[in-house]
Amino acid sequence: MRILSIGLLLLASAFTAQACTYCQCEFEDGSHCCVYSDATQGNLDCPSVCKNAHRADGKTSDDGMPGTACNAGGKYKYGSIGFSVCASGTDECKQTIGTLVNMIQKDNFCIMTEKAYHTPADDFSRYGGATAHLPKLEVNDLQHAGPPPGPGAKYTPPQPGPAQPWYNPRGWSLRTKLIAGVVGVAVVVAVIVGAVEGTKANRYPDYTKLNYQLVDTYSGTNFLDRFDYYHGEDPTEGFVQYVDQTAANALNLTYATDSSVVLRVDTSNKNAVKGRQSVRLESKTGYDNGLFVFDILHTPYGCGTWPALWLTDTYNWPDNGEIDVLETTNNAPEGNAVTLHTTRGCNMNVRRKQTGDTVYTTCDNSTNGNAGCGVQGSPDSYGEPFNNNGGGVYALELRDAGIRAWMFPRDSIPDDITNSSSSPDPSTWGTALADFPNTDCHIPSHFRNQSIIANIDLCGTLGAQKQFYTEQSHCPGTCNSFVATNPSAFTEAYWEFKSFKVYQAQ
Repeated sequence: MRILSIGLLLLASAFTAQACTYCQCEFEDGSHCCVYSDATQGNLDCPSVCKNAHRADGKTSDDGMPGTACNAGGKYKYGSIGFSVCASGTDECKQTIGTLVNMIQKDNFCIMTEKAYHTPADDFSRYGGATAHLPKLEVNDLQHAGPPPGPGAKYTPPQPGPAQPWYNPRGWSLRTKLIAGVVGVAVVVAVIVGAVEGTKANRYPDYTKLNYQLVDTYSGTNFLDRFDYYHGEDPTEGFVQYVDQTAANALNLTYATDSSVVLRVDTSNKNAVKGRQSVRLESKTGYDNGLFVFDILHTPYGCGTWPALWLTDTYNWPDNGEIDVLETTNNAPEGNAVTLHTTRGCNMNVRRKQTGDTVYTTCDNSTNGNAGCGVQGSPDSYGEPFNNNGGGVYALELRDAGIRAWMFPRDSIPDDITNSSSSPDPSTWGTALADFPNTDCHIPSHFRNQSIIANIDLCGTLGAQKQFYTEQSHCPGTCNSFVATNPSAFTEAYWEFKSFKVYQAQ
């Protein structure tokens, strides 16, 4: 809107900066005597012009000059023909174009004496412009008298001047001027918009070092106490039954030791016609920002699975955003994808520093079937190759400058993560797997009150899709029927976490 206003202002100024180009000289009683115009003079000095003006009416005045003398001592009104009318002193230029045309039709033009007059170079600055809704008349339409004739000379109307070259605006019609003005404004707007978008595309936030301090640890036998067991209907239409903590304990779907915690899918029911039993844990604490370090020993995979480790506010989705730290389907041959889901106004078509491959750049959940804006990792970032390497660490940084995620294999975890007495410093970790800068996304307003969620969904709107279930993972039959009748296929469908640690800047 600001850009458009600037453009319109430029267009308006192009048509309001007009010089005072004619003088209406008057008789002593204030009635109209004659009109004088001279484009070569710029802003006319009407007092000097009208002081000895004579009306071109074929008569001879008492002073021997051709035409009736105005005898008003320089009384005048003056202005310009176009989009501006000028006035000075106590005399307002109220002359309408209709009256001026009547003057022209009556041949009421001024015959000037030989006395020269001078218009100062800065004369225009003394005459205010007042916008008038008048049709534009070219200077030659006034048929001005031209240079003053000598004594006794017969008045001869001036001949039209030579045609102006095409590039001289003085010779343009009103239509041409309007078109040129509009084109000029369009060019200015295009240049400004291009400059703004170009600057935005090259901007990058300042990920300066923050002094992170440990605020929460999820580990050991108390790990599960920090979570609620979601046991309602699956909002993503999965072929799954999420069970509460009592049922999970009875089915041994969750259990914790001093060294790790396990979340898994049921492997006993041979005819799960209403969906196979699984778990979904949601942390009781929500976070607006922080550095989250997830030490993972095993990731779930296998036909029919749709596991995820993610952050969101389940009561205010999508308004408070969603961050999928790990999410895959079935056998996960392509590895892990880190993805954001938001409301409108969060876009990642900007400068980024990451090792992963961008999938989509619009995070708005109402676009691309709620695919979000994702970054695809390498095949060894999840599933069988990740597990065979002893797992590793995923670190997620959520701050005003942006959101970044790193994946470290078990043998490449930074010292400031493994050393419990250290303050982790992401600025020393190298390029992130996924980078979501704040360039075109206001992070604090899109991501609030984020709970940590770990679950293993089955089939559902994503896992059962043909492109993932059949074409990518080469799974048999239909997803629901496979999940219902093949319990032994889910022996690898479990999460095993060593710990979750949450740091916040002090």
